[in-house]
Amino acid sequence: MEFKTVGGHTFCPELLTDGVIIDVGCRGFEFVDYFKNNYGYCIDPDKKVFMGLIEPIGKTFLNLAISDKSGHAAYYDNGEGTVLKELDPDPNHPFIPCKTITMDELYVITGTNVDILKLDCEGAEYMILGESFKPIP
Repeated sequence: MEFKTVGGHTFCPELLTDGVIIDVGCRGFEFVDYFKNNYGYCIDPDKKVFMGLIEPIGKTFLNLAISDKSGHAAYYDNGEGTVLKELDPDPNHPFIPCKTITMDELYVITGTNVDILKLDCEGAEYMILGESFKPIP
């Protein structure tokens, strides 16, 4: 099996089908943009990530955070990404409110035919996947 690295994230091209690409923490869009033949979901709670962009054909932008529960949370920008307040509640950070959904809710939006689920969310990966989320691509 051969592996390819795009934007610091490694995957196996041999496993790709016609499934969607889910890019959680999509800053710069380098990863999702690589997959021209797959529909992409770009997810980030930071509105600045999507500012001035027109949603291109073949992609859906979701300005929210993925969490272990749906509702609302807060995050701060650490310069490289966004960090949920639950993971770093330091009151010195300027927290910004955001909407949250769970992985199960995300799969209702995207469908379950997922080729790649990229999670680049500054330490929230285990919280997001939790104990109940099962269908991992």
